[in-house]
Amino acid sequence: IAHAEMPSFSGAQSPVKVRAAAALVAASLFLFLAHSVRPADANAGVFTYYEDSFRPDEGSRATLEVGPARWRDLLIPNNQCGGAGQANGHGQSPVVIPAANRDRCDTDLSGYEFQQGTCTFDQLLFLIVANGLIVGPQRVPGSPNTLNPDLVCELGRMKIPGDDAWYVATQFHIHAMSEHSVAGSFYPAELHVVHVREDGSSFAVFGMFIDQDDDADADGDDDDDEQQPQQQQQHHEWFEQFLQGWESVERQTQEFCATDPNGSGFFSPNRIFRSLQYRVQCPAVGAGVDTANLQFVDEEQLLPIGWNETKVLSVPVFQRPDWPEGLVPSIYEALPTDSIDEMPDGIYTYRGGLTTPPCTELVRWNLLSKPMKIGSGQLDRLLELILCFVERSTCRHSTVANHFGGTNRPPQPLQGRQIIHRCPSQSVTNGTEATTSSAAAGGGVMNDPLGPPVQAYKRACLRIGFGNQSNCVAIQFQPWLALLWPFFIFAISIVVHFVLSRFLPALPYTAMMFLVGAIQGVITSYNNNSNDMLTQSTLMWENINPELLFMVFLPGLIFGDAYNLDIHLLKDSLWQCLIMAFPMVLAGTFLFGLVGVYVLPYGWDMNLSLTFGAILSATDPVAVAALLSEVGAPPRLKALISGESLLNDGSAMVFYRIFSQLWFFGLNIQGLGMDIGVAEGFAIFFRMSLGAAAIGIAFGFALVLILHWLDQRFSHEESIVQVTAILAIAYLCYFVADAVALTSGVISSVACGVIVKLFGQQRLNNKETMKSFWELLEHLLNTLIFALGGVVWGTVVSNSDPTRLETFDGRDWGYMFLVYILMMLVRFLLMVIFYPIISRIGLKWNVREMIFTVAGGLRGAVGIALAISLDNELRRDTVSGDPRREYTTQIYGITGGVAFLTLLINGSFAAPLLRKLGLADSPEKRKRIVQGFERLLIDHQVQTLKDLVAKDDILCKVNLEVIVKHVELLKNVSVTELHECIWPTGGVESGATSSALPRRAGASSDVFRPVDTETKGLLESLFENEKDNKDDEAELDQEMLKEQRKLYLEVLRVAYEKQCASGELDVRKDFIAFVLLQSVVYSEDLVAQGNPLHDWKVLNDRSVPLSSRVRNAAKGYQSKCTKKGGETFFEDSMESTDERVRVHQAIAFVRAHTEADRVYREASSTSGEGALESKRVLHESAATVLQAKKFLSSIEDIESIASLLMCKILLHATSEHILYLTKEGFLKQQEAEEYMHHHIIKQLKKVDERFK
Repeated sequence: IAHAEMPSFSGAQSPVKVRAAAALVAASLFLFLAHSVRPADANAGVFTYYEDSFRPDEGSRATLEVGPARWRDLLIPNNQCGGAGQANGHGQSPVVIPAANRDRCDTDLSGYEFQQGTCTFDQLLFLIVANGLIVGPQRVPGSPNTLNPDLVCELGRMKIPGDDAWYVATQFHIHAMSEHSVAGSFYPAELHVVHVREDGSSFAVFGMFIDQDDDADADGDDDDDEQQPQQQQQHHEWFEQFLQGWESVERQTQEFCATDPNGSGFFSPNRIFRSLQYRVQCPAVGAGVDTANLQFVDEEQLLPIGWNETKVLSVPVFQRPDWPEGLVPSIYEALPTDSIDEMPDGIYTYRGGLTTPPCTELVRWNLLSKPMKIGSGQLDRLLELILCFVERSTCRHSTVANHFGGTNRPPQPLQGRQIIHRCPSQSVTNGTEATTSSAAAGGGVMNDPLGPPVQAYKRACLRIGFGNQSNCVAIQFQPWLALLWPFFIFAISIVVHFVLSRFLPALPYTAMMFLVGAIQGVITSYNNNSNDMLTQSTLMWENINPELLFMVFLPGLIFGDAYNLDIHLLKDSLWQCLIMAFPMVLAGTFLFGLVGVYVLPYGWDMNLSLTFGAILSATDPVAVAALLSEVGAPPRLKALISGESLLNDGSAMVFYRIFSQLWFFGLNIQGLGMDIGVAEGFAIFFRMSLGAAAIGIAFGFALVLILHWLDQRFSHEESIVQVTAILAIAYLCYFVADAVALTSGVISSVACGVIVKLFGQQRLNNKETMKSFWELLEHLLNTLIFALGGVVWGTVVSNSDPTRLETFDGRDWGYMFLVYILMMLVRFLLMVIFYPIISRIGLKWNVREMIFTVAGGLRGAVGIALAISLDNELRRDTVSGDPRREYTTQIYGITGGVAFLTLLINGSFAAPLLRKLGLADSPEKRKRIVQGFERLLIDHQVQTLKDLVAKDDILCKVNLEVIVKHVELLKNVSVTELHECIWPTGGVESGATSSALPRRAGASSDVFRPVDTETKGLLESLFENEKDNKDDEAELDQEMLKEQRKLYLEVLRVAYEKQCASGELDVRKDFIAFVLLQSVVYSEDLVAQGNPLHDWKVLNDRSVPLSSRVRNAAKGYQSKCTKKGGETFFEDSMESTDERVRVHQAIAFVRAHTEADRVYREASSTSGEGALESKRVLHESAATVLQAKKFLSSIEDIESIASLLMCKILLHATSEHILYLTKEGFLKQQEAEEYMHHHIIKQLKKVDERFK
């Protein structure tokens, strides 16, 4: 009866022995408990209300999943938790009572009978177990511990409608959180009185919801501060008598554990469980117990049925509550009224099963629709007894409640079963005779609602805390809330990047994300009990499972870094990296172990100090790797720092596993930790390192083979599949190495990444896709892990987390800075000791590079993940208030602070240090090199200008003075020189000389070349000879013509997109590109209906309404925004601005059609099938271009607009050339960004302002 809803059976007091039921139920209980003795055997029949997996025995990394979703797989006989096929029509329980049943009465309450039991309080056995509270009759003294014990009394009896047999009450128990719900509304608890039929053929449960009586609490005398809590606690007298009995049992357990903190050590089914609920803060076991005056008595240990061994324990004397004399009040007095006929709401009945394994489907459920209401103080005490359950065999909190404080099975499907709402007879007012008990059992449903609807309970919460500090919070987290926090962090990271890139480029991004997380952690810790979604999502991530943390973040980060290594440099520096990653890490771990034991005042033992040292040994070059390339540091320096970081991440993880297991073992936490000897430690080290390398190599070659199969280089989809394969293998490699083979997932990921880079890189169809994807993934993972590290650190240093007793005070801040200094000194000492070896092998080394390597050993993602894992591992296996949590709190407080200091200080001063040591390129020389490339940019701009003037009808007559004024690189070129370069003397046609001279604004608007003879002929044949057109129409294939028009529009779309790419159309700042592209879409629709090309007309029809809306919005904005003196921000009238937009639009239209005509003419057939249709399409295009040119001819200021447009094109072309020089290695990324920001972007803004 300790775990399942299995009744004890009546003995001498019962008129009929219920042997059949005893055989069925107790056999299940026996095997359930017997399997619990051997927790390493599969799932061993144990179960929990949380879905998280856990390790069943010491030293094992195998896990069990025994939450409600897996109860069907429990190894217990006659397990029906997966359903018994509904052969008996009962089905599973609990269920949701639908609103339709709540709001109607189906029949009356006839058929119920109740009899009081024969027990006194002293004859009852009170139990607190892993999933709730139980009370039932004791065994007859001296009766054997068998499947069918004799009981000293009987709790009560009842008859139910449709059955004349008596059902004997054998026990009742209480679950935290109601298992059933009415229309989806839950209650804080639920009480079940379990009955067994006299012949043992089935069960009946008389259940009731438990809720807080807020009205009764409010009725108390607010002026009487001393009496108000007592009134709340004593509100329900019947329940208070039983509550005191359970509290006496809890008091006895606390006294026992205060005298023997390690527990009895004897078998109990609960000893492998550990509390995971964190909604109630439980006091430390044995806290506040005065052991000096305790009296003890020998008591036989409560054993599982069939257990052959016995044990007598010396336990504190049970302190009997002040129970009344005589028989126990009838258990049916818990009804919310004195008589069942007076109940205003009635009883829900249905057929179901037990709500705990084996979920036997032989239960007739009878649920009171009105809850039993108890005082708020009673409710707090009740929940504390269940959720703070202490197991005597281990003396630790071992409730199997889920994380949210519930021992309730999730609702099960009705699957067609009927729920009958039975109401008092006076509620039946339609004149129909109440149905008989037999008819009621079969249904007897009445269609009309009878009586008022059941009260709508708004309460869907759980009271957290006790006494006057209790709060009502959400019942449980929703799993989808986990998605909120990471995307919130991504949104914040955008702001962080913008601020850093624009204003604070010297600060490392990861350090700032850690700071952002720390701020959020402080806010969350002060708002811990809030119901807002962001707080709940943050708490879910803060308490992330340690193994899940590793498997989400490390494979992506480690594999990506390994793949990006320079393989040739790594090969030459391998022995140097191995020395820094293994002997140096081991030496550093032991040195920091000495610091933890002899310097820090926290009382850490050597194993915990060595664990601390392993965490601090993991370096992260993420903040300096990019910097080394930017400043031109020696390649071997980057290779050594990156290689050391990757390999020492793996070695640090191995050492962390070994020493943390030793420390956990010393804590004497059941199922946590291993006792590892020296020889075994070396064996584990080599197995985890060499075994992981072998697994990584195997997965690497498998991935190379997959990439070889996916070799269709011209298939974009196959390139995506290649990236998918790499991502999948990277994570599977880590998972297999870490979780299956129990080796180092980090080392396996490094080996896999190196193999893929060495043998698989050339098999990639698109290296840019691979590079871009992995850069994105690393950015996202680094953003999350540093923010998460900051959240946990902020929670620790805020001293507001109710689950932590340790405070991070001024002394701890001082020791954090001391550890940072000592860490740098230890790293420097180790580098000096190993310098003679490292400097003579591989890529060699010098003193300056050694000094920077000391400073560049930042602590980052892996160290933060290890510290979070250690903290969460202990928090998962302990409860709030456990003093052992102080150790991991101290470690993470210091580790997180040190990581932040290295990122902020070392990362920020890395560039100046490189230059000071002479390891970076000379700034003056690089500046001269960059200035030398300006000549290339000038030549590129002039050539671009020359090409456009020579080819383009619109841009051939630009004003060179305007161009020189707005394009900074051309300022040192005179207009005459530029003119001579574009139109050399004697190099222009006769008649073009005058038009080639520099022009000023206001000059002749005739800027178009004469229409060529061919185009004139096309236009004449199209518009002047309508009869011939009609004759041609008869010869054309209309379907072919339609397809040719569609083809032309696709070519035209590409021409517009080229203008967007070149910068002529700025998709970010105006609607011109959008309108032009939309004109293609609308034209496609018209062409599909058989219409000719009329995209100029479509463009005008669609752009005028849009520009009008823009103009109206701008006018509204203009009325609000004024300069000093009352001048508006808008220099020109809105009508003029609208006209310029249309001019720009028309120029883009003409240039796009000119380009599309050229491409289409080259690709189209001039003879044969489709030739006439192609010619017709070109006719239609020429007609639309002519209309646009006529519009442009009417514009007086066309020259200045064309000149400014030319400026935009030149500047964008320059930016593309800068990108090309950067990609080819002539310019560094930072140099290109600075040049773009200070020259190109600023000039573009000026041109845009002038354009407006």
